Amino acid sequence: MQVLDPEFLKMTRELSPGVSVVAILIGLALWLFGAHSHRFWLALLMTVSAGMVGLALGREFAVQPLVAGLLLALAAGMLALALTRITVFVLGGLCALLVVRIVVPSANEFLCFVVGGLVGVCFYQLWITALSSLIGAVLTAYGVVSFLDHMGKLDSAAWATQNTPLINWCLIGSTVFGILAQFILDRRREKKKVNDREKKAKDKQVFKEKDKELKELKVEKLEKELVPTPWWKRSKLFGDRAA
Repeated sequence: MQVLDPEFLKMTRELSPGVSVVAILIGLALWLFGAHSHRFWLALLMTVSAGMVGLALGREFAVQPLVAGLLLALAAGMLALALTRITVFVLGGLCALLVVRIVVPSANEFLCFVVGGLVGVCFYQLWITALSSLIGAVLTAYGVVSFLDHMGKLDSAAWATQNTPLINWCLIGSTVFGILAQFILDRRREKKKVNDREKKAKDKQVFKEKDKELKELKVEKLEKELVPTPWWKRSKLFGDRAA
């Protein structure tokens, strides 16, 4: 199976190089931060997909395509978080199917899809990380190859056809590396949150101690003021005589 489809790469030649650059940036963002912001990406995916379906089917139901697209996009965006598990199941199954086609092309596709979807639901965080890393790696690869084709550095379709096994294994390796990178970044974020909480707790404790000391000083000062002064100390006359 060719992850970088030569026919699709030929279609990308009609696009501007800016589209390839945007694809590279989005792919890198998914590759590094996909799991951390997966709710945003899922909501965006469902919203855009529903909008495109509305544009395609609007005329069949006697509705303006733009109106149908906007309504379906709005509905999908509002229901995105509620349908997260279903979306993860479908995407997990498709991702497992893609990987198995690369590694074991003769495997049963139905079983791969169902097992991949179940694994995605059971191991939600791990699967979201792997899924975002894979999609980011593939999108980045398409963007880089298309950009090099636009710059005249290589023939993307011919190159993808000649180096299919190497490309597939490189994408698998980059996916695994992306999973590790996301876990490291998540650990750092969690460690930073813990350090911030400890620092806030320490600052709060120091503030309480200083506030307690200030209150004790105020109490001592008030007690001194309430103690009556002897009459011979209040009178200069008797004070002079005492001297």
